[in-house]
Amino acid sequence: MRISHSVRKAPVPVRQPERRSGERSMNSTHPLHRLLHPRSVAVVGAKRANDYRWLRCVSTFQGPVYSVNIDATETPGIEALGVRNYARLTDIPGPVDYVILSIPREVVPWVLRDCIAKQVGGVMLFTSGFSETGTDKGRDLERTIVQMAQEADLPLVGPNCMGIFNPKIGLRNFPELYAGESGPVGFLSQSGTHGYNFALMGALQGIKVSKLISYGNAVVLDSPDYLEYLRDDAETSIIGMYIEGVRDGRRLFRLLQELTPRKPVVIWKGGQTEAGTRATASHTGSLAESMLIWRAVMRQTGAIEVDSLEDMLDTMAAFLFVQPTTQDRVALISMTGGQSVVTTDAFAKAGLQVPT
Repeated sequence: MRISHSVRKAPVPVRQPERRSGERSMNSTHPLHRLLHPRSVAVVGAKRANDYRWLRCVSTFQGPVYSVNIDATETPGIEALGVRNYARLTDIPGPVDYVILSIPREVVPWVLRDCIAKQVGGVMLFTSGFSETGTDKGRDLERTIVQMAQEADLPLVGPNCMGIFNPKIGLRNFPELYAGESGPVGFLSQSGTHGYNFALMGALQGIKVSKLISYGNAVVLDSPDYLEYLRDDAETSIIGMYIEGVRDGRRLFRLLQELTPRKPVVIWKGGQTEAGTRATASHTGSLAESMLIWRAVMRQTGAIEVDSLEDMLDTMAAFLFVQPTTQDRVALISMTGGQSVVTTDAFAKAGLQVPT
């Protein structure tokens, strides 16, 4: 585990957040609240070919779930799951807060028009095939959906992502994940797989999330938008991030400076090498910044840098379960000399002192 600065003096103590019965969230008026804490969900494009995956993901959701699919042959399978199917989003009675789009990329602009007309709280675009493809068609489609969302002030997650996991209300983005139990960790990830692995492996270690957001290409909403929400989220006490690139680096820098004295922020940066930078461009279309710049940001903001999922989980566990200390001297008990040497090296690199 690499800590980007010397030992944190008086680390921020992290406790499980407490909420009085009926207490209103500070974020209830935030522009992203309906998206991240929805009261109703619609899945557009559920189909038999993938075993109605997205409907199974939201089968634990505590509010109304709707399906939208114009293919009438899919209706019996959808309604066998206890979900009403509609031909268009605008046919659904009542408000819709969160819309999951799993449809061909060419159809996205038409469905977005219905989302805007319906005044939904936010859209998650699972669909890929946009700027990350490096093709003119993909870039043109992306420009179209960005313009539509921005002109309508429509919060859009993605594209090319897995969206929102809010276990407290049973909103899952993978059917294997837990529901009903939440924890104090907010996690932002440009990779759906890294988000899934963090949630699954973390739960095995007693590390559970308040909200997890897989946000992919980040063409409308980017990491600073979600970070701003988690800053004021009473259910979140510590924040982890897997990030490949960011469009507004100055805004991220300011938010980290503001956040880290209140809530620890742990960052795993993808695309640290020349080859990794090329990979991020084809994965999420991100332009990876110089690691010298990133490490300067870590030092100047007090964010903690890690290099792997295992380091991320270990760091989270330390904040959640280890009593904070203001000392940097540690005792080391080892069975062999070789183990003591490499462990002493690791402690020293982290800014700790091993008395001899």
